[in-house]
Amino acid sequence: MYSCSHTGCALKQMPHQDKCILHADIEGKNKAEFAVELSKNVKSQLSKKKAVALESICFPMDFELYSVFSILAGRTSLETLSIYGCKISNSMKIDNMEIGELILESNLGKKLDLDSLELDRLLVVDNQLERFELSQSKIEQLVFISYTSAIAKQPEMGIVFLALNEITNFQISNQVFSLLHITGSTIHGTLTVNNLKTDGLLIRDSAFLMLVNLTEIISKKYFALPRCVIDKPRLFTISRSDLSRSGFKETNVAEINFIDNIWRKKRQKSIKILDHCFADESESLQIIKGPYGKVSLNQCLETYRQLKVNFEKKGDYVDGGEFHYCEMEMCRLLNRQLSLYSIYKFLSGYGERPSKAIVVFLVVLFSLSFLHLLIGFDVGNKNINYDIIQIISMKSVSINDIINSIHLTFSNLTLRNLGSIGLSVNILNTPLWIFETIFGPLQIGLIALAMRRKIRR
Repeated sequence: MYSCSHTGCALKQMPHQDKCILHADIEGKNKAEFAVELSKNVKSQLSKKKAVALESICFPMDFELYSVFSILAGRTSLETLSIYGCKISNSMKIDNMEIGELILESNLGKKLDLDSLELDRLLVVDNQLERFELSQSKIEQLVFISYTSAIAKQPEMGIVFLALNEITNFQISNQVFSLLHITGSTIHGTLTVNNLKTDGLLIRDSAFLMLVNLTEIISKKYFALPRCVIDKPRLFTISRSDLSRSGFKETNVAEINFIDNIWRKKRQKSIKILDHCFADESESLQIIKGPYGKVSLNQCLETYRQLKVNFEKKGDYVDGGEFHYCEMEMCRLLNRQLSLYSIYKFLSGYGERPSKAIVVFLVVLFSLSFLHLLIGFDVGNKNINYDIIQIISMKSVSINDIINSIHLTFSNLTLRNLGSIGLSVNILNTPLWIFETIFGPLQIGLIALAMRRKIRR
């Protein structure tokens, strides 16, 4: 590659070509002075023609970048732009340029803003930037990658914000981001994210047209994919990731692949997607507040329903059952007054908690046995009846009478013939008998249903 050999010249036109090389040769020169000289030379070249085609720009390590790119914007095309080991003291913007390959490696600084670029390839490696923005650009291949050893501390990027981009292939590997937000973008080819650690991952209003593989993503605050279009759901995979704070507002997740993910934190009783975590039942419109705006409970219900269908269709009845429970919870919240959903939850945890169904049955059995002792029942020709003080103090209460009251209640709950066991109800406890003959078969059916679900798992 032809480059300027003496320090006084920063920009030189190549022989017989309308291309130049911008070479940051700063040995023995003050960095600030060099930047001023560089800008003058660029302006000088641009004054002679409307646009300059540069072969490459390569800045050396520890060079402090100035406003060189604001001069080049809109009037320059580049084959290669390499920014390696530079310092960005405040902010730097590269906009309105055509670049073959843009390499950003091991740079340190506050803000780097890329806007309205056309790139064949963008490679972002081992940078430590407080904020990185990429917007309204067209990119054939975008790669975020860290070569740092797993033993050493990984370099950390701050907020990474990608908006309104057209990207063919997109790869993120072994990175630590404070926040990663992708909005209004279209991924035409392959999106691969592997081993990403971040406080928040938000991908919204974006379209995925081909293969997507999101693997080993640890997001502390949220993992949200609202309002995304997934053109080929069977090619969309999320695996070995923490989805305990995930949300999928208005994104169809009924057929995408979930593999070995964590859906709830330790000691968390049931799964709650991000939308549900922000539920505010005091709002008359029943609104859920999330990092990507407001979500209605109906939208949350639809997401749970899609997740239930997704897992049950693949034979994963454990997680499918959990999402069935969550779906029923949304139905209950949408019917705030006492409803069948509330009763269903109380009796058997929506058919997903067999232990709860059994406990309810036993509690009702002993409670009604207590009432039978209080109201009275007949054993043969003898009437058994106690007052409440006797029952509470257990004084002069026969153990046989307690056993008979339990036997009577159990027989009513299971629709057994009382005559065959020598017990009978009187006129006073007839309403209780009616309740028992209705409740008993219903609750036994719910126990059987819940047990069937448990066995199927």
